[in-house]
Amino acid sequence: MVSRQKTIIRQGSLEGVGLHTGARVKVTLRPAPAGHGIRFSQVPGSSETNGRAPAAPAEESLRCTSIVSEELNIKTVEHLLAALFGLGISNLRIEVDGPEIPGMDGSALPFVKWIKNLGIVEQAETRETFQIQSPIFCHEPGKALAIYPAGEFSVAYTLDYPMASLRDQKVDFTLTPETFESQIAPARTFCTDEEARVLQKQGFGLGATHENTLVISEKGVVQNTLRFPDECARHKVLDILGDMNLLEFSVAGRVVGLRSGHSLNRALIEAIQKQRKELQMAHSRPKSALMDSEAIMKILPHRHPFLMVDRILEMNDHFIVGVKDVRADEPHFKGHFPGKPIMPGVLMIEALAQTGGVLILSKPENRGKMAYLVSVNSARFRKMVRPGDALRLEVEILKVKSRVGLIKGVAKVNGEEVCDAEIMFSMGGE
Repeated sequence: MVSRQKTIIRQGSLEGVGLHTGARVKVTLRPAPAGHGIRFSQVPGSSETNGRAPAAPAEESLRCTSIVSEELNIKTVEHLLAALFGLGISNLRIEVDGPEIPGMDGSALPFVKWIKNLGIVEQAETRETFQIQSPIFCHEPGKALAIYPAGEFSVAYTLDYPMASLRDQKVDFTLTPETFESQIAPARTFCTDEEARVLQKQGFGLGATHENTLVISEKGVVQNTLRFPDECARHKVLDILGDMNLLEFSVAGRVVGLRSGHSLNRALIEAIQKQRKELQMAHSRPKSALMDSEAIMKILPHRHPFLMVDRILEMNDHFIVGVKDVRADEPHFKGHFPGKPIMPGVLMIEALAQTGGVLILSKPENRGKMAYLVSVNSARFRKMVRPGDALRLEVEILKVKSRVGLIKGVAKVNGEEVCDAEIMFSMGGE
């Protein structure tokens, strides 16, 4: 679906206190023409600069995202940028009188209401949407953030702190303006009671109060109540959206996060920019799939989570190429291995066998039959396969008789062989 660029109808200003600096600040939004993008300026007398591309890496000590250039240093931009992301605003002039965006109530909801009150208008020009071409995986110890190819933008997030009140929160959203406003925008920023004490000793969080920041202890929320049982996980999604709006284009893909924060958000958007640039330099998109997972499931009996081939790229009478997207949220990675996910070798063999099964069982004489594994010979595992990898599955038929067949499969990641084997199977009726 083609989307149009958007801006606001009239300008307006909003005042408040910065969460980290405690400074009284004022933000003014002004309409901008199509193609302008989202640009920040800082009073007094700063020239405008693009508020997306030059964003500094997330400042871990400040728990926020800052816009930094020779002319600018504006902290805590992510909640306002998340509101613009959720409402689809693509062109805007943002003037900041102060060192930080106001914290308001710690969520993006005040910004959403303010922007909607200023009015939103579609512009004639279409908005670029970049389709993620292959999985991207970013990780730090105990944390991960990935994006996978998909036809629309969605985010799944798991928050799991070593604290009973912040354990195992899971959320999953497909983004629409309505979903953003009702389910994500109201989620407020948070920290543990221990983090709050450390930040205050370091001189940060000078504008934070129990009204605009959820402080979480072992017993629950301190001097406040939750808007959602999983409000903290929802706020992590809000931060992802705000940081994603540092890109100069929209994205179609599925984001999956585990305990990630601003630094991994930044790593992900840099990797997305790199993938887009490489695609532009190649001047062509990858070959379209011959079969997607729906078509594959009409041939194979396997179903998720044990369907190990996601699409077929090439196929003739004796050779086939499939792809398995190795996803961070696949169930076997919880135990293989905790903190260091590696795809089991037996599942690589299974992926090759299923790809061969598509080739064999798609032949007219074999329709309606089942293929059963008989033996695996000369299997070799050369490199580790991790979440975020795209496993290319190349299988050729060595021989096939009426009830028995032999195939050779090679699995590759980025052109390098990671596994190969000869697989024998038998065929039977339904």
